[in-house]
Amino acid sequence: MNDDFLYKCRLPVRKAFADSLSQRLQTLDTNQHFQQKGAIPMKMKHTVMKGSAWKFALSTFILLTALAFAFAFSEPLRAKTLEFIREIAGFSVEERSESPMKALDQNKTTSTQVAAINPVTDPGSTMPSPTQVEPTVYTIPTVSVTDLIKNPPFQFDLPTWVPDGYILNESAGIAISKNWVSLVWSDTNIREIELLIEREYTGYNIPAGENSSEEIKINGAPALLIQGFWDAQHQWDPKRGVSLDWEKDGHHYHLNYSERGTAHHEIVPIKEDMDKIIEELVKMAESIQ
Repeated sequence: MNDDFLYKCRLPVRKAFADSLSQRLQTLDTNQHFQQKGAIPMKMKHTVMKGSAWKFALSTFILLTALAFAFAFSEPLRAKTLEFIREIAGFSVEERSESPMKALDQNKTTSTQVAAINPVTDPGSTMPSPTQVEPTVYTIPTVSVTDLIKNPPFQFDLPTWVPDGYILNESAGIAISKNWVSLVWSDTNIREIELLIEREYTGYNIPAGENSSEEIKINGAPALLIQGFWDAQHQWDPKRGVSLDWEKDGHHYHLNYSERGTAHHEIVPIKEDMDKIIEELVKMAESIQ
């Protein structure tokens, strides 16, 4: 008796079953080969992966701790980190620990110090005398208020109420691009209220001191209130000005109150009651209909 009947009467094997069986046999042979060669078992692989993840977590913790110490003890890093942007009443407010003009003043001081070193007068100096660069001075074109009202670069509204004692200056500033105009009211005590009307707010950052900005309402619409301005040392002084920013008919209105010194016409701390000034400034803004 032979075993031909085992092959002649057998049904063909399904292809899917054959492929699956072949793959399992190959996997079994591969695992046995790795075990004979001393390869890492699957359980040990999971252990190694967990160890790598733990090392990554530890390194991340050390990095964050180092940054925390650097932030706590490094004043330049603290100053840089304290600059952040807040969205208030539709405006991007960049709260800073120092004035953005400080960098320009530092560059100016450095240029002056470098220019003072001259190989002719300072024989010990090895630095060549740089070419003197004169700053470019830009002047803002002005027109009479009468002409501005007759031929405005774009349609805008003016306040119908101003605080007592303030007189509108005869000249108004106008951008070369015709994208903004500026009017100023002043009194005999060198107090000024400036109204700058921009064709539109384009999303640029408005610099301000820390915790100096808040949202209020002008005629029911959101508005930005900022109290203060930068002093000569580029630090924020909450008593050096008050400003309002809001949008009306697609235009950006900026109303600013400041007090000037008699000697150099520089901005000085406000002596008047701040709450009263804010109240009058809001009333003036709401009269722009």
